[in-house]
Amino acid sequence: MNGTEKYIQKICKQIEIAVNRKIIGFPDALWLSDIFKQKKFPISASTVARMYGLTTSASKPYKSTLDHLAKFLEYDNWENYIEDQSKHHFSANHFLTEEANGFSQSVLEMALNLKRYDAVQIMLEKYTYFENNAVHFSTANLIGKYVKINQYDEELLKVLANSKAGQSLFYECFVDEENENDYFSKALFIHYLPKVTNKQDIFFVYSYLLAQYSYSGTIQKDLIEEYKRVAKNIHIEKQHYHLLSRYFECNILIDGIENKLQSKVQNYLTTISNYALSIEKNEWLLARSIRVLLHFGLKKIF
Repeated sequence: MNGTEKYIQKICKQIEIAVNRKIIGFPDALWLSDIFKQKKFPISASTVARMYGLTTSASKPYKSTLDHLAKFLEYDNWENYIEDQSKHHFSANHFLTEEANGFSQSVLEMALNLKRYDAVQIMLEKYTYFENNAVHFSTANLIGKYVKINQYDEELLKVLANSKAGQSLFYECFVDEENENDYFSKALFIHYLPKVTNKQDIFFVYSYLLAQYSYSGTIQKDLIEEYKRVAKNIHIEKQHYHLLSRYFECNILIDGIENKLQSKVQNYLTTISNYALSIEKNEWLLARSIRVLLHFGLKKIF
């Protein structure tokens, strides 16, 4: 097996874990192809089938396909994925057994399924994967799925809020923009916010809440004032691209709500354009900025 084939097999296993489904038949390949397309990664079902050995082919995956797979796991491209994976030995046993310093994703899932939150807490105490990698990504998706299934389970949310790993995996990593029935907003405000002291984390909570309520038309003045107070302590030039995008989104929202946006649009466009040229993954900044400007009907500027 050459190096490329080894990494293709590895990423295929990691993607199965991330989506929580084994790809063992063509219906699974169709399903995964749809998941890819929803994320704007056009990978056909036939290509998925070849990748997972469901059909035979002498042809190798295109470089663009490998890039899509890497980006699905939040890497920049295929080369970046290989570089990261070569730094540490990845083993599927990290998900299936307790070999990885006692953490087992399968035990965690069983505990979540049985609502044995004492066991969930034990697994969180053993969790060591705080880097932006496949383990963290897939574990966050797993926990987020069960929080949704259990429909705002106070006991589970408290366990997650009281643990560094729980905070990182759910409140900080699993960001649900759909926020059905405000469950994520309530979890952030009631359980997470009282536990954090980091100003970036506090800013994230208020920026998320402000955007959610503003778009739904239920914004409250005290939330705007609290956001303004928190935002004063943020040095925007040093922020992660996600927080940078939320900063501009919320500031535009507030100016729009306070009828100040029209006079500031050009300044926003200039500033956002400058930042977009200088930061990584500027699509977040551009997407959130365009969304909020369109929200106020400013279509002609595009």
